Amino acid sequence: MNVSDADVAVLQDCLTLLEKWSVTWQLSISIKKCSILMVGSGGSDAVYSFSDQAIESVDVVKDLGVLVDSKLNFFQHISDITKKAHQRASMILRCFLTRDHSLTHCCA
Repeated sequence: MNVSDADVAVLQDCLTLLEKWSVTWQLSISIKKCSILMVGSGGSDAVYSFSDQAIESVDVVKDLGVLVDSKLNFFQHISDITKKAHQRASMILRCFLTRDHSLTHCCA
């Protein structure tokens, strides 16, 4: 499903309303931390803006510590978790002086 011009206009109108709300309530929004993630197939080349600054369009976003891509695939998230677990396990293993499984060496 492709994104229509009407969908692009609706999202931009929502961003404009959010901008007005943030000015009214004196709450700043960091555009550097904002991004657009189109979920599903048939993305759009539209450029969205907030406070006259373009919002970056991305293929993967991290939300609440979970990496999600445009196809709602969690492969990258799982890959990152297993990589970190392997690094920590390797660090723990390096703390041991020997890799000998018998305990006779420590009980002399």
